[in-house]
Amino acid sequence: MKHIDYKRKIFGMLFKTSNSLQVYLDRLLSDENLTAKQMFLMIVINHFGENYPTLKEVADKSSSSYQNVKQLALKLQEEGYVDIRKDALDRRKSRLNLTEKAAEFWKRREGTDSQEMEKLFSGCDEISLHIFCEVIIKLQSNIEKM
Repeated sequence: MKHIDYKRKIFGMLFKTSNSLQVYLDRLLSDENLTAKQMFLMIVINHFGENYPTLKEVADKSSSSYQNVKQLALKLQEEGYVDIRKDALDRRKSRLNLTEKAAEFWKRREGTDSQEMEKLFSGCDEISLHIFCEVIIKLQSNIEKM
């Protein structure tokens, strides 16, 4: 296979894999009344730690639009996973905080998630995972520059 053919195949497979992963996670999370995108949003919010990020900060970190993040956050608030509050100093800003229900959700998932990750990456050795990680990081960096 020629170099350009690999790039096209990877490009297509990224879309297919993304869609397949979302369907898989949506099914896995259906008992919790959550979607893959909502779970990802909780992961991003958690990344900020105790800093209670704004909607804009979460949108930037997740490479998503403000409107999309707000819609997901409102649904998560409705389900009791996120608390949305106005910023104390700037009432135009909304800050996000994960609730106790979200903490309980992650605690319940600890063992299951590890098993699911093992299944998901079965057959991939450490070297392949390292190279794949480097390629994805470079691809994301290139997209951000564009």
